[in-house]
Amino acid sequence: MKLYKIIKSIHDGTFHEKLKTKFYFTSFHKIYNVVSAFQKVDKKKIVLCAGGDAYGGDPKYIAEYILEHHLDYKIVWLVNPEKRGDGSCFPAGIKVVDLFTLKSMHEYSTAKVWVDNSRKIYFPKKKKNQLYIQTWHGNFPFKKIEQDAELPESYINIAKNDSKAIDYFLSGNAEETKLYQNSFWYSGKVAEIGTPNCDVMFSKEKIQKMAKAVRSYYGLDEDTHILLYAPTFRNNNDFSVYNVDYERLYASLKTRFGGKWQILTRLHPNVYLLSDKISLPSNVINATGYPDMRELQCASDIAMTDLSGWVFEYFLMERPVFYYMTDAEEYLKNDRGLYFKPTETPFPFAKNDDELNENILHFDEKKYLNDIHQFQSHYGFCADGTACEKTIELIENFK
Repeated sequence: MKLYKIIKSIHDGTFHEKLKTKFYFTSFHKIYNVVSAFQKVDKKKIVLCAGGDAYGGDPKYIAEYILEHHLDYKIVWLVNPEKRGDGSCFPAGIKVVDLFTLKSMHEYSTAKVWVDNSRKIYFPKKKKNQLYIQTWHGNFPFKKIEQDAELPESYINIAKNDSKAIDYFLSGNAEETKLYQNSFWYSGKVAEIGTPNCDVMFSKEKIQKMAKAVRSYYGLDEDTHILLYAPTFRNNNDFSVYNVDYERLYASLKTRFGGKWQILTRLHPNVYLLSDKISLPSNVINATGYPDMRELQCASDIAMTDLSGWVFEYFLMERPVFYYMTDAEEYLKNDRGLYFKPTETPFPFAKNDDELNENILHFDEKKYLNDIHQFQSHYGFCADGTACEKTIELIENFK
């Protein structure tokens, strides 16, 4: 059977590409270390990556800060070619390079600073005069991850290798700091300074700018309120979580909060390529293809998810969050455990449409604001809109 596949790939012309890919992922990055040892580090070069995604996440906002303040750095962004799109999301002043290529290895080898929000898979050996900042892609440990989750050995090896190279994790609260120290196979430094992508949430001007961009993109007027529904992924790629009673949801939103409403849904990045497989009513917008999750958050008036951690960033804007999860018991049994019970968070939790709509109709804003303030205080949330500035200070002070 294996021989048949090889012959077939030779016949259809994909053999060379498969051989090249296998070589890169097994040997090339190790061989490149020989070359890397002779390459000088450019003290002004910063290589940013968001796990291969296009322009987004904490790395984006660090890049934006550098551009906005005209800092003297050369910015390189590494992207998976499949997610690059037409490249229009990247502003002038950023060099875009395909990930997992000879060029990307060269950028890693010659940059003073590496920044990523996910595990790096393959990279040349980091030099002593290079700095690796890991921002990660969450703001609070809710779902069990890394050492606390059931992970394949292949990922664990990648995670351990990545953690050895990291100089700083960035943290937005005391609980997240503990997680990095206890569960990430990591014994280095944690900078508890907030997360760069949350800085915009402390700027009314930037929130308004992002909201305007989203409304323009989807043709929504300023009088239309937005609910963003973005659940996490399931290991079996089950999309039944999107089978919400949307008509009833629309009605409850109008009754409790008034005005016109538009619901946007968004798939988790792990199932991004399957976004065309979900079936949504015509009055619900599939926003999976929108390049920046933070912009969608800033544009939305209400957030809804199952147990996805992005709401622990969203609630910094003091806007309502609703939990909705019809498969809670199955998910906790087969997919992922939790550090906290949903009922221990400030967010109203619903297991079905009846409970969801009751939670919306009886939403108590005063109680909710008090609950989120207590939660943030108890777990040591430190975001204040200066994380990008403090990240640059880490870079400037690194010798």
